[in-house]
Amino acid sequence: MESESSFLPEMADISQEYLELWDKHNQTPVSPETWDAVIELAKKEEGNPTAEKGIYGNVPLNSLLELADKVRLEIDPVKRYELLTEKTPTGELWFDQLDGLRSALSLQAISDKIGLRHWQSGLDLGTGNGSLTHNLETNVDRLVGIDRVAVFARLAQERKVGAEQYATADALNLPFADGSFEFAASLGLLGSFDREQANQYVKELTRVLKPQGSYFEAFLNPPADGSLHSEQRRRLANAKGILADLIVDEVSGRGQKESLSFRELTTIFRDNGFVYSMAMNEDRSAGVLEFKQSQ
Repeated sequence: MESESSFLPEMADISQEYLELWDKHNQTPVSPETWDAVIELAKKEEGNPTAEKGIYGNVPLNSLLELADKVRLEIDPVKRYELLTEKTPTGELWFDQLDGLRSALSLQAISDKIGLRHWQSGLDLGTGNGSLTHNLETNVDRLVGIDRVAVFARLAQERKVGAEQYATADALNLPFADGSFEFAASLGLLGSFDREQANQYVKELTRVLKPQGSYFEAFLNPPADGSLHSEQRRRLANAKGILADLIVDEVSGRGQKESLSFRELTTIFRDNGFVYSMAMNEDRSAGVLEFKQSQ
């Protein structure tokens, strides 16, 4: 059996059925028809060598299906996230197991970018399990992580290895004084907002950042040839990977609101006095946007 950490299918190895389901999923992330098709395929694969491959090879299908049912029935967005603090059969938290929630490439890219200098103060927005604050602890004198899900703030605090601080707070209504931080950063939080929320988010960033402060956001960079990113291909080892991605999108609310284009997001930042630059990692698989206040 391929180990979950090493198996990475090439495009030629991914079945057309997977690719069609993946495409449907991305066109309409929470479509009931896509859910049904993916679940049916995953059940057909159960017990076959295919089901044992990839990052979800050691996760029993019945456990994924149980989580999917809970997530789909829960209407409260905060309580949906709280479901991910339950443990998998392997003893991990679902938040850590579900690969689509936190990209290791994005985490490393943003950690490397921010880690190029030493900072007096920083804010990690949507901290989740505290992975970004842990990576940056030696580069920042005062580092605060917030999450609107109280249990994540508590778990991150319990896992801390340095002097990080964690708090339960809404990124659209930050409980900090004006000019509190030299930088703020997130791993994908910006992409979860609609236009109104994005405007409020940037206004809050403008308020809590010091003059000429920076906001960092990481992203995955797709291959120039139009093929799928390696992080996406990892989840296409079997139908369980597609099912896990459906769960991630249901939890995050993707598909329930109109996402903003890169141009729309940069315009919101520009209108609030920011200029942006972009930096890529060595193999150009991930990058970091830095929005810096111009005054």
